Amino acid sequence: NILAMINPTDIETFTVLKVHIVIVGRRTGYTEKVEQFIKDNGLGERVHIISNVPFNDLPAFYQSAEIFVYPSRFEGFGIPIIEALYSGIPVVAATGSCLEEAGGPDSIYVNPDDITGLADAFKQIYSNSDKRKNMVEKGREFAKRFSEKQQSEEIINIYKKLIR
Repeated sequence: NILAMINPTDIETFTVLKVHIVIVGRRTGYTEKVEQFIKDNGLGERVHIISNVPFNDLPAFYQSAEIFVYPSRFEGFGIPIIEALYSGIPVVAATGSCLEEAGGPDSIYVNPDDITGLADAFKQIYSNSDKRKNMVEKGREFAKRFSEKQQSEEIINIYKKLIR
């Protein structure tokens, strides 16, 4: 299963991939268009949109996924990527935004319009267990830099420098 937190308009990217996709996110004005696209392309059996997921239920979605995909073009920061890394899920995200900062050097980044590149990223993860294992281990380690403890230590260090 692939957990995708994407803008609903990006569903077209997944039509060439023969995977089960769960899209988690809020409903927008595009959701009906996406649902129609899913219906028109016979994707209803393997693409599901789930909205209004309580925050406390998100870990179950992350931990049941094999890959986390976040090909979003416009983000303030990639907190869902960090959550996926903490959950031990390999991440595939969009190039050209802050997502690379959130996902670190061991996640895979693809232009969100590059269907072939996205499919290749999935193949790399599915076909190479060593790569997948490395992505999970290094991703968890990278995500530690965003822990509350790490963030508070960095803020305290800033204050100490300012006091000096």
